[in-house]
Amino acid sequence: MCLCSACPAASSFIVVAAAGNGAEYSDDITPRMADPARAAAVITVGAAAEDNSLTSYSTYGFLQPRPDAGEDYKPDVIAPGGSWYHGAITSCESNTSDCQDEDKVLNDHANTSGTSLSAAFVSGCAALVIDAMQQRGVRWKFDSAEQPRYVKMLLCATASETQVKREFSDGTLDPTVERAAGGPAAFPPGKDRHEGYGNVNPDAAVEAVSQTYTPRSTVTMELGGDTTAKRVWARTIPLRAGCDIDVSLDNPAGADADLYLYSTVPSDSGAPVILASSTLANSGGTESFHYAPTANHAALLVVKRISGTGRFTVRSTQIGPPTATDVQADCAVNGSARITLNATDDGRPDPPGAIRYTILSRPSRGRLELATGAPIAAVPAVLPASVNTVVYRPPAGWTGQDRFTFCADDGGTAPAGGQSNAATVIVTVVKELTVEYQVAGSADDAFSSIPATTQGLTDKWLGVGNHAAGMRFCGVRIPQGATINRASLRICAHPNGLTAAFDGIVKGEATDNAAAFATTNRVVGKLTTTTASTDWTWTQEEPWTANAWYESADIGPIVQEIVNRPGWAWDNALVIIYTTKQLTWGDERRFWSFDGDPWKAAKLVITYQPK
Repeated sequence: MCLCSACPAASSFIVVAAAGNGAEYSDDITPRMADPARAAAVITVGAAAEDNSLTSYSTYGFLQPRPDAGEDYKPDVIAPGGSWYHGAITSCESNTSDCQDEDKVLNDHANTSGTSLSAAFVSGCAALVIDAMQQRGVRWKFDSAEQPRYVKMLLCATASETQVKREFSDGTLDPTVERAAGGPAAFPPGKDRHEGYGNVNPDAAVEAVSQTYTPRSTVTMELGGDTTAKRVWARTIPLRAGCDIDVSLDNPAGADADLYLYSTVPSDSGAPVILASSTLANSGGTESFHYAPTANHAALLVVKRISGTGRFTVRSTQIGPPTATDVQADCAVNGSARITLNATDDGRPDPPGAIRYTILSRPSRGRLELATGAPIAAVPAVLPASVNTVVYRPPAGWTGQDRFTFCADDGGTAPAGGQSNAATVIVTVVKELTVEYQVAGSADDAFSSIPATTQGLTDKWLGVGNHAAGMRFCGVRIPQGATINRASLRICAHPNGLTAAFDGIVKGEATDNAAAFATTNRVVGKLTTTTASTDWTWTQEEPWTANAWYESADIGPIVQEIVNRPGWAWDNALVIIYTTKQLTWGDERRFWSFDGDPWKAAKLVITYQPK
């Protein structure tokens, strides 16, 4: 196929080329890249080993390519190609070379390695990106190079540097860490002559096409360092002229990641163009940038892991009108629901420095009123200043879904302010509601020996057998006196402590609003407990698999006793205690605490009938 950019028939195709396998040769010519890998428009692919490092054989690019000859800085990315040091790739073979160029078994498989395998992998990645584009309604242009360049840009922009030496290396041909800096010689930012932009990440490239990040929102993602862990997060972000945006990335303790904003319009050869970035060597710190768009356009927001592992958080602020947020609310049959309308804003203009809500449409079945009881009889209905709540009341005996819409206004003028988008409130009227709460802080779970005067608050696990474990659930939004139909405690098994047998029991703390635990007071084993209790025993034969979730029998009577207390109120906190009827020394069953893994901390599930 002709790779010349002047050929219209070729320009609409994506061409993927192998970088070559000659880096280990000692002469001056063979290790360097040849045609067609040097062609500017193609995606040139080097080889990565099983541990994601650059293979010893992957050919490197020229420091001074010839643009007038259609060459470019290469390679572009690397992808799995197999390695004789870290494991070859099993592939269907050509029926010519089972043994000394003689085939013994037809249509079998062979172990092999090479950048040709890497090129096939990236061809598949490109196909996934194209499919994602088509799922979004994009039609392929067969008379233009625009979309092939866009696909190439996505794969390059979402690639990640290996951060390690080339395998079996003497140090002379190792990749260099560029982050957002220019590479050696005149290589573009983030690219070098050995691994290009780094390991291809097709998951991030597809997500960049298919998912959108909304300005002013907060998103958390998990990135890790294992060979199969997610390395890059990417989304499309819509930007508006005159609406400056500040984006930040919070790195977890001991981890570092970089933050990028790429143009969706690549260079003539399909290289990514950085609009803004923050690439500090900042373990556990914050990355941030400011960007001022001069036109309405989309961009790519990308987070690339550098080191460590954990949950990384992206948030942003943007000048402009408020952004109203869709709301989902539950309502009991024959009851009512107090609904909080929500919108985010930049605080401008000031004055007024506040937003005001308007009901745009009324529900088709139920009715709306203010918290004072005044009905909302006509729309649009501007709510009083500082009021962001309304009350929904369904028809008698009716269950189902109802909806209405609202917007917010900050008193400014477009594009820096004014009226927001229209948001939708969906109200589900049900006979019972199920809610779930999870331990959310270090001082919200603890365990103590039996009896004890002190306890642990920061251990990675909680134990039951020769300890009593306490778990505090905050913000429990159940009305005082509501009927509890059922409830359960859910815990996630820790890898240590998997086989103990004990006669367990679950209780609650008999108090109106449970306080946080402390080291020397509010010790779990000394708390006043509910009269109600539920047995939860374990025999030595019962399975307890690491990282699996286990659920207690019904503890509804325990929760019922707590919410029936005269001092219980909506949004209070309660404590559930898991202990043993008889102290057992030695082994015990252990489960994850908040400090061990917040996402595996204990959960409380309650199904209730609102008043």
